[in-house]
Amino acid sequence: FFARSRRVMFRNLYGPLARDEATPQAPTVVINGLNDLHGITSVSMNQSFNAPTEVNIELNNPSGKRTGWIRRGDTVQIFASPRTWATPPLVFTGFVSEVHESSSDISFKCLDALGYLGLEVVKKDTTYFQTDAATVIKDLVANSIYAPPVGRMANQSFVVLPAGLEFAGETRLSAIQAILNIINSTPTLNQIYCSPDGYINLRRLREVDDATIIPLIGGQFPRTDKPQDFYPTAIERESGETTGFNVVVVSNNEQGISVSIPAQTSNRYPAIPVEKRIEDESITNEVQAKLVGEYFLNTQSLNRTKWIVEGIPERFDIKVGDVIEFQSSEGSLAGRHRIFNISWSLSPSGKTMTMTIGRQGADLLSTLKYALGVSQSN
Repeated sequence: FFARSRRVMFRNLYGPLARDEATPQAPTVVINGLNDLHGITSVSMNQSFNAPTEVNIELNNPSGKRTGWIRRGDTVQIFASPRTWATPPLVFTGFVSEVHESSSDISFKCLDALGYLGLEVVKKDTTYFQTDAATVIKDLVANSIYAPPVGRMANQSFVVLPAGLEFAGETRLSAIQAILNIINSTPTLNQIYCSPDGYINLRRLREVDDATIIPLIGGQFPRTDKPQDFYPTAIERESGETTGFNVVVVSNNEQGISVSIPAQTSNRYPAIPVEKRIEDESITNEVQAKLVGEYFLNTQSLNRTKWIVEGIPERFDIKVGDVIEFQSSEGSLAGRHRIFNISWSLSPSGKTMTMTIGRQGADLLSTLKYALGVSQSN
């Protein structure tokens, strides 16, 4: 038995004395800014690059006494830390998207403000002629009927969208993700995300080795008594799959160009061809088509390495896009890396965190296209 006391937003919140209530290490979950939830048994969060953050919360429901407490659309704030703090930081603000109730427990899923954009379909196409891609993203967010809160949005991406791009029938979120895929084929990564206070932000990520970045600490050498932000317990190294094709067909239907590399009349042409087809409107002649085809043939075996790291967190405000530094002989993980996926869970049995990290390698073809100002859509 215990009395839970937590100071949140200059107020002391007290929970009743009961064996079924949350433990003192449990996070504070506030519904609609007023009601502090009791009986929380577990909280888990998953965040991916340029996607909504998803939080799953479970609480007990003895004899159904908490039935009806949670409804779809309710606003949720989570204050949590791995240690027992009097004032845990705000780590998530979002809304309830799904609720499942039974006579013994309640589970519900929450999404951040990007989740609103996934609920609304773009009904008609808007012409964006010679418009910067970042401006189009801001327009898609601002015109949402849900009016999500908007924070700091980058003014320019220095990428102009290709003509004829249509979004009708897609959700606003999928349209934004499609645009970001085009932008991120250039050397500089851009990210749309929600801050812990619930505001949508769009930013250009600085280089991992930028001297102005203060990285999170996941390992140091030599070891010091300085506390780390994350203590790894298991490291798994993975390499990107090698795509298997031996023929590339590059075409531009508008120009009537279609080139096979190697050519069918060539001695290099395989007995059993496995084709990769590329349609690129920036191709204007067969020489360019051959260069692009040879590039893909020669670079298909290049592997991209990533690490999946499990560990014990010292904070829950670590987010996708952050830079973290490791010094570990296991998995040859050393130096600075960017976080591309992160998930954590908190329950009475303990806390865990798993992150996928890596360094995005430069794409020579995309870099050349970016420098020449041609289409990045393929």
